Amino acid sequence: MAKKKGPKESISGYFRQLFRNNPELLDHGKNDVILARWQSDHPGEAVTDSVKNNMSNVKSNVRKEFGKVKRRRRKGRRGAAANGSAPQAPKVRTPLAHLERLEGAVDACLAVARSQENPNLEGAIRHLLTARRMITWEMGQPR
Repeated sequence: MAKKKGPKESISGYFRQLFRNNPELLDHGKNDVILARWQSDHPGEAVTDSVKNNMSNVKSNVRKEFGKVKRRRRKGRRGAAANGSAPQAPKVRTPLAHLERLEGAVDACLAVARSQENPNLEGAIRHLLTARRMITWEMGQPR
């Protein structure tokens, strides 16, 4: 446990009390307002890196206490929005082993459908052939 500095308040203690009394400061994107308040409450003391680090750490911890955790943005979404175009869906790649298993299953279905010799199954056979062609096309695409 950290030692108390006597009557003088610690930097972290000051910011913790400030953020708990003024939770609207947690939503502030800029820290200039908060640091200006520190400067007015502590005249003659410089705003050092230590003060800034303490403030940001305490701000983060108090945000967690209040359940105001900010989420990170995914990479790539900003670029599409900046261009004005719609964001593209990520390209999904299926492992080659899964595609080969799927091709084998479609081949088995195709064999059963052809063995029936039923003219009503011609549409299903055409769809199975199309599905098989699409699977083999996907297998041949470069990774």
